[in-house]
Amino acid sequence: MRVPGYRLHKPTGQAVVTLAGRDFYLGKHNTEDSKKAYRKLISEYVASNRSPVFGEKKQSLTMAQVCIAYLSHAKEYYPTGTEYANLVLAVRPVSEL
Repeated sequence: MRVPGYRLHKPTGQAVVTLAGRDFYLGKHNTEDSKKAYRKLISEYVASNRSPVFGEKKQSLTMAQVCIAYLSHAKEYYPTGTEYANLVLAVRPVSEL
């Protein structure tokens, strides 16, 4: 997968990057500080395995979102066999709560 781009948000003049559907403003566009913030944010995003809940406050996460993030990880971790299918079945009741 490609890395989301560093770009200019014209109305504000700030650098911005979109990760997991959310915009992250990095400071004044084309400055060393904003580029450093971009690199740090991208490394955190990649380290989170491109989590669909990246950047959300931990208190605002629902169990359904946690289940989605875990299943996203499990799909790559268990590419073959029945483990992933079993996890989907096991997680369903938890996410419905």
